[in-house]
Amino acid sequence: MLNDIIMLQVTWLYNDEMSVLSNIHTDFCGYGISSMNTALTLVSGRPYGGIGILWRKSLDKSGVVVKYENESRILGLEVRDNAGCRHLFLNVCFLYEHSNYYDEYMKLCNNIDNCESPYVYILGEFKLNVLRINSVFADKLKK
Repeated sequence: MLNDIIMLQVTWLYNDEMSVLSNIHTDFCGYGISSMNTALTLVSGRPYGGIGILWRKSLDKSGVVVKYENESRILGLEVRDNAGCRHLFLNVCFLYEHSNYYDEYMKLCNNIDNCESPYVYILGEFKLNVLRINSVFADKLKK
């Protein structure tokens, strides 16, 4: 199953470009979330953010995209294995550990706590040292 899922971070795609994720390869479906501000008429500088998931079409019957309200840094895919057991794959894009991300880290921890899947995999760009002492984020996530 792990060979059938691809997590993408910093896609730089706008909302109207997300359909490209389903057209990358004929064997894969795709879904993504843009973090680009489409309200701007002129974008200056380098684009930023955005996450996506590609999954093999053979998983399409058992795969369900899990979206989190008002969240552009966390995207999930829940897949049932052949035995019917749920596996939640979370694609995250946290570029660094900083107090500005406190709410997002807490949302991630809450999403894991409230998840019905017994197996949760955190993949992506996750720059958090869970071994560091006195990290509120790491302490919460380890629990």
